[in-house]
Amino acid sequence: MLRTSEQYRADLLKMKPNIYIGGERLSRSDPRLQPGINVISTTFELAQDSDWEGLITTDSSIIGEKINRFNHLPQTPYDLMQKQKMIRLGAQRVGGCIQRCMGHDALTALSICTREIDEKKGTDYHRRFIEYLKYYQGNDLTAACAQTDMKGDRTKRPAEQIDPDAYVHVVEVKDDGIVVKGAKISITMAAYADEIIVIPTRALREEDKAYAVAFAIPADWERVRLITRPVWLRERKFITAPLCTYGVSDSVVIFDDAFIPRERVFMCQEWEFGRRLALLFADSHRHSYTGCKPAVSDI
Repeated sequence: MLRTSEQYRADLLKMKPNIYIGGERLSRSDPRLQPGINVISTTFELAQDSDWEGLITTDSSIIGEKINRFNHLPQTPYDLMQKQKMIRLGAQRVGGCIQRCMGHDALTALSICTREIDEKKGTDYHRRFIEYLKYYQGNDLTAACAQTDMKGDRTKRPAEQIDPDAYVHVVEVKDDGIVVKGAKISITMAAYADEIIVIPTRALREEDKAYAVAFAIPADWERVRLITRPVWLRERKFITAPLCTYGVSDSVVIFDDAFIPRERVFMCQEWEFGRRLALLFADSHRHSYTGCKPAVSDI
């Protein structure tokens, strides 16, 4: 399914995430969030434009249907070239970060790392991930990638922190899922994403194994709060400036003993793979930059 921008906006309003600015709880209809929503809407509008068929859209290797390339797992060097061109085009249109690439890069990283964990540990993460990706592609979803932890005292490793919640970590493992606590910071587009994908931020040691965790949740998940820094529009008095209708909001994402269902967990205490997953995301995201940074220079 290819969603329209109107469907994306309507679906956003159906969700009720816990978004706060200062002490004020926001609705997703708040005008301070609209610049970022305008950016994400552009990715849906381009996919509906026949002029960009094959660039913004492609055939899924998972569900065999036409999908938005932001939700595609690159299969060939050509796919990577098209991804670069897509991001450059989108960033030219909105005057900066197209934002949706973070979710794409998290999916790419998980597609590799879940298979590697399974091969070494005999786990079932890759099957879970593929089932999740079928759902994600089939509904043309968007995701914020939540990687950066608060980190606390940066001279200390995760397990050495005075405040254990300085990094997102597993506090309980159950038969049907896990319970997590902690916070991620500077998370772009979390306030207007469909999903939030969490991955580790750094290399880990065995004593840090509780911090080796990856999962995906809907953005309005229970016991998850977003403390958001918004960018909002200012009325132009004399000169029309179309790029001023676009912007970005980022959030602190707080997990307060949040339960994550087993089928949405893609890493749990496999500390040896913390570095691998963090860098797989970083590699894919640096490739995304080869599209957006030239676009800023173009502008």
